[in-house]
Amino acid sequence: MSFASRQWPGEIHLFVAAFEEPGVFEPKLHVYVSEQLPWIHLDDGLPSFDRTAGEDSSN
Repeated sequence: MSFASRQWPGEIHLFVAAFEEPGVFEPKLHVYVSEQLPWIHLDDGLPSFDRTAGEDSSN
C-alpha cells in the first residue's frame, strides 16, 4: 500500500505495515495524532504532528 500526492512531487509514501518485516524500521515521528484512537497513548518522546510533519505545529 502506498500514497502519492501533489504536495510531495516525486515521492511515494509506503505504509510500513505493508512490509514483510515492519519491525526493522525505527519510527522518527508520529503524524495524524489528532486522528488516533482515544485509547492510544504515545509517550515515547518522538515529535508528533496533528497532520503531516511541517504542515502544522507539533504537539
